[in-house]
Amino acid sequence: MSAIDIKNKRRVALKIVLKDDFKGQMLMREFDLLKQLDHPNIVKIYNIIQYQNFLIIAMSLGKETIDEFAKRRLAENQPLTEEECAALSKSSLKALAYIHEEMNIIHRDIKP
Repeated sequence: MSAIDIKNKRRVALKIVLKDDFKGQMLMREFDLLKQLDHPNIVKIYNIIQYQNFLIIAMSLGKETIDEFAKRRLAENQPLTEEECAALSKSSLKALAYIHEEMNIIHRDIKP
């Protein structure tokens, strides 16, 4: 879901998470750290809003996920080439290197 941040005059993506969910608890504890991440291959988190039993996360609006991109290309009968897969993998690994080496964060939820 997307919205307009009228204070900062930008479109943002919104993600809604249950506050009691483990992910919601983790986000609240780590929000100050997540706000500091600044890398072209990492979604920028602008704000976390607490509303009743929910957390509303405002973040940079991306075009599509890697999974969505790969599925769209497959549906268009243009599967990703080895070179494209390698470039996408390299981008993901650069983001991981940034959070591990520069920010001293260990990412515990890496998905293929």
